[in-house]
Amino acid sequence: MEKTLHESCCYADGESKRNDAAVADLLDFMRIDVDLEPVCADREETSCSKNVMRKQRNWERRLEVKKSKRKEEKQRKKLNRQNKDVNEPQLSKRIIKAITKERLEEARAAGLRLCVDLSMTECLSAKEISRLAGQIRRLYGSNKKALQPFHIFLTEFKEDSLLYKECVRMNDGFLNYLIDVTEESWFHLFPSEDVIYLTPDASEENKLHEGE
Repeated sequence: MEKTLHESCCYADGESKRNDAAVADLLDFMRIDVDLEPVCADREETSCSKNVMRKQRNWERRLEVKKSKRKEEKQRKKLNRQNKDVNEPQLSKRIIKAITKERLEEARAAGLRLCVDLSMTECLSAKEISRLAGQIRRLYGSNKKALQPFHIFLTEFKEDSLLYKECVRMNDGFLNYLIDVTEESWFHLFPSEDVIYLTPDASEENKLHEGE
């Protein structure tokens, strides 16, 4: 019995020693892994840092190229403007005004006629009337700048109307516009066969599509 216990104790001690050795080996192995892991991480971090720096340098080079191209383009446009100013004579405002007036007078005598039908203004609100007055101003301004301006008519335009008052109030020099203003209808001024009536409420386009 004592021998058995002794052998058991010896066996237990031997097994314990073997277990301790195995645990020690395992810990050593784990310590090696732990020690090696930061090294790998450092290498990956260094590689990533190099990639980021390389991309940053490429981006900076592209940015510099774009800045250089924009600068060259600005200089080219500036030189073109300077050459244009040198080659073309500078006209005074008085001469430009005289030329514009001459063109508008020629348009009133023999130019294409453009009529604005104002027969439906009574159906517009005060806000819409103000917008229409602004549109008439822009129409006249664009026509003045054209090399071949239209002969503009404002038909059914009554002096006691809100639109007339808004045009005088909003548009500087409206009473001196080189256009024809009348209270008559366009229907009595132009032959119907010569008229092309443009309106967003027209149904002619739909009829054409239906007949195709």
